Amino acid sequence: MVSQQGRLPLVLALGGLVLGATQARPQVCNPGGFHGYDPLPTSVPAAKNCVGLFWCHPPQLVFEGYEPRPAACDPETGTCVVRANVLGTFPGSSGNSTAIGFSDSPTKLIWTLGGGFVGACGSFAGRIQNDQGRVWIQAGNFSCDNLGGTTGTGVYTLTALQCDGACPHTTTLDVDLTAPAIAASLCSPPVDFTCNENDCETCLAAGGGAGGASVGGGPSAGGPGTGPKALLYYRAGGVGHPGTPGAADHNLILGRYWSHSYAERVVEDGGVAWLLTRFGAFATFVDGNADGLYDPVSPGDEYRILEKLPDGSFELRDLDGTVDRFDPGHPPEPEREAEARRA
Repeated sequence: MVSQQGRLPLVLALGGLVLGATQARPQVCNPGGFHGYDPLPTSVPAAKNCVGLFWCHPPQLVFEGYEPRPAACDPETGTCVVRANVLGTFPGSSGNSTAIGFSDSPTKLIWTLGGGFVGACGSFAGRIQNDQGRVWIQAGNFSCDNLGGTTGTGVYTLTALQCDGACPHTTTLDVDLTAPAIAASLCSPPVDFTCNENDCETCLAAGGGAGGASVGGGPSAGGPGTGPKALLYYRAGGVGHPGTPGAADHNLILGRYWSHSYAERVVEDGGVAWLLTRFGAFATFVDGNADGLYDPVSPGDEYRILEKLPDGSFELRDLDGTVDRFDPGHPPEPEREAEARRA
């Protein structure tokens, strides 16, 4: 093992002596454009802890959240760039800018995806030499209504390296820049039921505002979902709401917030599938291991299983064996099998 004292002469020999204050150079991230580093004026005092000359404390990385760009962009009504922001803290590191012998970047930031190099910030030509800053990486073309169109997505790993070669410290942080993760933060959550759908003949979607009216002259009585023929339903904030799954196609056919007895369909995007129900609400399913079986996520009392078949259609299986089939690209009338099948 090479001692910390043994490392220092090598650093000095490779980096060259720097007497007095070094002139700050423009920050360089390579390749640039889709990730970067913005220094902050915050001072984080710390003691010299590397051979009595340098400030080499473990970096701190804290995920701050997602930010649409430009600031006025609304992903529920348009397409935005979305940044994932991480607050990086490097205690005392600003002192390294005046330390004798520290000509390299005190802090280096490296992005990887699945183990492969994506980009880095911090070099001799573009030093990071302050105590705190915002590290970011971004995805493009994000829209709440079209998650599948998002570019640059993935679960990235950010590695912060302090005092490379002298008294090194490394901290890593996984940053989820997938479309579903962004949507969970920036998009209005779909409306869920307060009870399972089979019992919702006599109850309302969560939040109220749902009602049924018979189509074709038949009466509507006994609560939502009753009557001899197809029923129309209106759910304010439900299906067709800007930014919710399938809103654009739904509104062309039925109009915002309206649904009817045969208007159920499945909208899939990036491993997440939403059932747009006849009551104008949503049920959410996730295929966590990409095996075609989507497990229910919400509402909490949803128990059915959604399966994607090789031809792109979906089957929704109830515990009583009933199967609803949804053909791809055909809104919004599922073909209910005449004979229920046992799961």
